[in-house]
Amino acid sequence: MVKRLYAAKGRGLAPAKIGAVLGHSFSNLGLATRINEFKIKKHWPEVVGRAISQRAVPLRLVSSTLHVTVSSSAWMNELLYHKDEIIEKINSLIGAGAVSNIIFKTGRVEAAPQERAVIKRRSLSRAERAFIDRTVSTVKDQALREAIRRAMEKGMSRDE
Repeated sequence: MVKRLYAAKGRGLAPAKIGAVLGHSFSNLGLATRINEFKIKKHWPEVVGRAISQRAVPLRLVSSTLHVTVSSSAWMNELLYHKDEIIEKINSLIGAGAVSNIIFKTGRVEAAPQERAVIKRRSLSRAERAFIDRTVSTVKDQALREAIRRAMEKGMSRDE
């Protein structure tokens, strides 16, 4: 065990790099596959693109076979044409041999939540508020009038 933690350097033994020790330990514990699975899931939208990532999601990595759930048979058929390209992209991202095969199955796909764009808001001027008041004053239904007011305020307060 001690020899594994040290690498031969010159005459004596020098400490081994932590990456080498952990990498060896992860392999022995079977964690390397789980780490690769996590990396694939994390980088999936980069690998296949945003549109496909909402219709197909990696489920699990067993040995070097990636199981992917696809929303429909049409998308599954399309992905079969791109299978080798996807494997190549994953392996270039994670490391050669991480994925050697992909099995696509149709099923329920819950897309990852998309990042929402932050919309900057500004305060409305007196003239803008007066314009909104004049516009909604002709609407007789109070609930509709307030809905239109909120929509106009929200639209006009966008800082573009």
